[in-house]
This record gives sequence, structure tokens and C-alpha cells, in this order.
Amino acid sequence: MSNTDIIVASGGTDAFISLTDTAQGIRSLALEAAAEIGDVKSQMSRGSASGVLVEIHGLLSSAEKCRVSVKKPYLDACKLIDAKHAEFEQGLVSEKVRISRLIANFDNEQRRLAEAEATKARQEAARIENERQKALQDARNAATEEARTAKHAEAAKLQAQATEAKSAFVVATQSKPAGAPSRPVWRFTVTDIQALYAADPGLCEVTHSQSRINAAIAGGRRDIPGIHIYQDSHISTRS
Repeated sequence: MSNTDIIVASGGTDAFISLTDTAQGIRSLALEAAAEIGDVKSQMSRGSASGVLVEIHGLLSSAEKCRVSVKKPYLDACKLIDAKHAEFEQGLVSEKVRISRLIANFDNEQRRLAEAEATKARQEAARIENERQKALQDARNAATEEARTAKHAEAAKLQAQATEAKSAFVVATQSKPAGAPSRPVWRFTVTDIQALYAADPGLCEVTHSQSRINAAIAGGRRDIPGIHIYQDSHISTRS
């Protein structure tokens, strides 16, 4: 359906509007008379100026009445077009609002379900991470190498499960209603921080360990590169 299928204006879309020859002539004569009024310095010149002013005022008044008269049919036609447009909209606007609300309610419910799934996946990932940390601690506390190897293997398995659980969390968080536009979201996991730092130090944050530096200084070190070590003298008062 094209735009012209809804509202039709008969009689063509172009209108030829112009000033009549008589109007053009009267206007020219009035402008010529006005041009002769250079200044008003006497009663005679005032009378001439007043006569021209009255003539121009009369022409402008007539032109305004003509404008209103000629324009009225077009204004009536515009009002009719607006009325037909409102008639065509009846029912369509309310249905648009109703259906839009139904879609919004569905999308909100889908987001609620996705958030619930994300919370569940996040809790599962936290549980697996706790078990992995416990397995690593058990490996450190194991008495034999065989036991440590078994605990490390268990930790590695839990790490894989944790990664899978985190992936489920990401998928649940990013889920969208069918047909909704989507864009790729890139994630990352650091697998070797030393290799990353060697490849691009700018992607890493390096900070110092206050406790370890204090322990090294307390142990007698005074020549640690990158650190200015000085003695802070202060007076302590005892009562």
C-alpha cells in the first residue's frame, strides 16, 4: 500500500497561484507614489504623504481580505485531510499500543528468567570454585606425591567445571528474545600471566607487596632496586 492509497485529493496536487495584472498595476502605482514622498516638512507635504499612506493601507487591507478568502478552501481541505487521517488511525493506534505492551511484557519475563538462570549459574560457579580451592589446599597438605597428584587432578577437573559454569552464566546473561538484534561480546581468561607480561606489559598491572618489602628490610636488605630505603627518625614519649 502506497501513501496515496489512504487519502486521495482530487483535482491534482499542483495549484497555480499568481497576482492578477490589475493587482500588479495598482501595486506599482502605489509604490511610485510612495517613492515621491521624500520628506514631510510642510502641511502640503504632510497631506500628500497622508494620502499615499491611506492608499497603501487600503491596498494592504484589501490584499489581506483576498488572502483569507482565497486560502479558505485550501484550509478546509487540509482540515478534511486531517479528519480522514484521524479516521484511518482509529483502532490502529490502540492496537499498536496493546501489541507493543504484550511484546514488552514477554521480553521482561524472558529477561527475568535469564537473570534467574544467571544467578543459578553464578552460584554453581562459586560452589565449584570453593571445591577447587579446597582441593588445592588438600594437595598442599597431602603427605605423599601420589596424593598431591590426585588432588591436583581433581582441582584441574573442577577448574574445567568452573569455566563451564561461568560460560553458562555469560550465556544466561546475554540471552535475548528471538528476533532481537545481537552483537558479539568478547571475554577472556588469563592462562599465563608471565607470557602475557612478556608479550605486552601494558596489559598488566604491577604493584608492590608492602609486607614482603618490610620483611626484607627488617632482614637487613638495603639495596633493593626500584626502592628508596631511608630511616624515619621519630621521638617516642613514654610517661
